[in-house]
Amino acid sequence: MVDTRTKIIDLDEMRERLLAPAPPRVLVIGHCDPVVYTHVARLRELAAEYGPLAVCITSPVDPLLPARARAELAAALDCTDFVTIADQAGTAILTSIPGLTVIDETHDDLRRREALMTLVRERQKA
Repeated sequence: MVDTRTKIIDLDEMRERLLAPAPPRVLVIGHCDPVVYTHVARLRELAAEYGPLAVCITSPVDPLLPARARAELAAALDCTDFVTIADQAGTAILTSIPGLTVIDETHDDLRRREALMTLVRERQKA
């Protein structure tokens, strides 16, 4: 059994891997706070279209889970090759890599989180 936490790499290593000519050549930026089924479906959809995915975990203003926990959940997915955690400056370093396809899921992630929170609130009222 493979420890998927080894897929979590620091920003410098992620940059080096994305500069290499071999996959992954797609960077998905997202909060994944928390990872829900719609995240998994979206990442699998992107992997089917683009191939191996590199994922950059960012943080919303008021995260529900620590970034490391969210990175571990993203790394556990079979469609992700590498995961890193970055702030705005780190994300800017990665997105400036020439020839890289960047897919920013942060706004959709906020909608996914709000949908989950709404569902939880509704169920608590029942």
